[in-house]
Amino acid sequence: MPLNEQQTAYARGRNPELERTDLRASVRKFTMDVIDAEVNYRTRHTDPSASRNLVINEILEAWALAQWHRATMTVALAPSNPLVQDSQEQRHV
Repeated sequence: MPLNEQQTAYARGRNPELERTDLRASVRKFTMDVIDAEVNYRTRHTDPSASRNLVINEILEAWALAQWHRATMTVALAPSNPLVQDSQEQRHV
């Protein structure tokens, strides 16, 4: 792993009883500046209670839903075991 990239650290172990967990990550300054700009816009114009946490959670939840949908569609559309089917047809991946 490059020296400038730190591994994501979890503040506490995942607890299946809790709906949320803490996440600490090192992000590029540009990324944080864009998030801060969004927070500043919201606090001044639309939502005085906006925060970094709120914006970051919105971004991560949208990404997670998209990934979940993609995985669900892949599983739904794929044959039950495409590797077995390919072998039976004498095709090798």
